[in-house]
Amino acid sequence: MGGILSPLLFNTYINTVVTALEKADMGCHIDNTFVGCIAYADDILLLSASVVHLHKIFEICQSQGEKLDVRFNPKKSCLFTFGKGYKEQLANIHFGDGDITWN
Repeated sequence: MGGILSPLLFNTYINTVVTALEKADMGCHIDNTFVGCIAYADDILLLSASVVHLHKIFEICQSQGEKLDVRFNPKKSCLFTFGKGYKEQLANIHFGDGDITWN
């Protein structure tokens, strides 16, 4: 069980990651609203319309995480696609200490 300040401290830390992603303008948008990074509790959903941008999004997360001394765990992460090319075989993405696989 975490402390009463844990959610507040996590949100303060993770907000810098969300802000950096929004400034990079690499994720998805609905109308003019950035929805490329959705965070709830200690879970983060990253949305990208391209794998190239997804790699850049992960680089931003890695860079911001290093500044904040936050490590993202690739073993607790997964990648998935949807749309026309959802059956295409894609290479795993290296992130942090390992690779994230496509489901």
